[in-house]
Amino acid sequence: MKNIDLKYTISRSFSRKINLGNFENIDLWASHSQEVPVETSLEEKKKISEGLFTSARLEVEDALIEFRKAKELKIEQKAEAELNLGLSFQEEEDRSQEEKLKEANEKLGLK
Repeated sequence: MKNIDLKYTISRSFSRKINLGNFENIDLWASHSQEVPVETSLEEKKKISEGLFTSARLEVEDALIEFRKAKELKIEQKAEAELNLGLSFQEEEDRSQEEKLKEANEKLGLK
């Protein structure tokens, strides 16, 4: 006769839904599970359950941190691009003013 190895599966999950504003939401979740023999004590099952929950929660929190870092980097890159664009427009305007001044001076016979 075949020996049947009975086991429990303990599963725990954690999720967060965060409103980022401007109708933008982010849903983060993680789920962890572990099989344990039927003979496992209740105390040990509780420890495993707590460990699985903590692991899932930490995974979600790490993902949230990475998401926020990426969002901040995107904002910084956008600000830098806007600054560079503004500086290039300013350079064009400065050159244009210099050319106009040079042209006016030439018309007046000034160097």
